[in-house]
Amino acid sequence: AQDGPVSDYTFSGFATTFPAITSVSAGSGPAGSEITLTGTGFTKGLGVTFNGFPATEPDFVSDTTITVTVPTGATSGKIGVRGPAGTGYS
Repeated sequence: AQDGPVSDYTFSGFATTFPAITSVSAGSGPAGSEITLTGTGFTKGLGVTFNGFPATEPDFVSDTTITVTVPTGATSGKIGVRGPAGTGYS
């Protein structure tokens, strides 16, 4: 490790933008329903939750689109998309 002021170091490769959900293809649906999330800042390897219940294997379509299946046990509430910089909610 080197000592010195922070200005002597360069940090790179960190995401600085939270994912943002701008629309959901369905306002509600039972477990097993596939929905499409549209927004910004989506990345491969992200996580999706439905009121805290994790969805398995969300499908990253693009940096603005994710398709995901509503998980068993999900209840009414916010949808969250977790990326490297944090979580954005519907």
